[in-house]
Amino acid sequence: MEKKDKANIQAIQEIIRKEQVWESDTGKKEAALYYYHITDALKRQWQTIGVNVSDSIQVFEFEMICKSY
Repeated sequence: MEKKDKANIQAIQEIIRKEQVWESDTGKKEAALYYYHITDALKRQWQTIGVNVSDSIQVFEFEMICKSY
């Protein structure tokens, strides 16, 4: 029997990009890391980082998987 890991998926209600965390080594603004504040459907607030919104959502989902163990 295989065990499949599933994230406890929470609907994201709001994502806000905050201040810059790390500058890009290449000088490109789009490659810099930013803090993102995420509010889920249960009104819990989370802080994550990412280059863009999609990246920050992936980090958020990874954090949810790690916390479930």
